[in-house]
Amino acid sequence: MLNALLFFGLTVAVYLLAKRIYASTGKVYTSPLIITPVIMIVFLLITGITYDSYNAGGKWLTDLLQPATMAFAIPLHKNFKVLKKHAAEIAAGVLSGTITAVISSI
Repeated sequence: MLNALLFFGLTVAVYLLAKRIYASTGKVYTSPLIITPVIMIVFLLITGITYDSYNAGGKWLTDLLQPATMAFAIPLHKNFKVLKKHAAEIAAGVLSGTITAVISSI
C-alpha cells in the first residue's frame, strides 16, 4: 500500500515537473505526455522495480480516468454539429494515429 502511494505520488510529481518544462519551452518533444512515461520507464529500469509493483499505484489513475472519459460525452453531444462538419478531418487523424500506434508497437 505504501509503495502504491509512493509510485502514484512520484508519477504525479514527474508529470507536474514535465508540465513546467513544457510551459517554459513550448517544444512538442517536451510534452508531459512524452517526458513522463520516458522518465518513469528509466526510473523503473534503473531501480529494478517491476511493472506490477509500480502499477499498483497506477491503478488508481486508471480508476480515476474512467469517469473522466465518460464526462466527455456531454461536450461531445453538445458539439455534435461541429464534429459532424469536421468528420473527415477527425477520421483522418484517428486513422493516422492508429496506424502510427500499430507500427510503433510492432
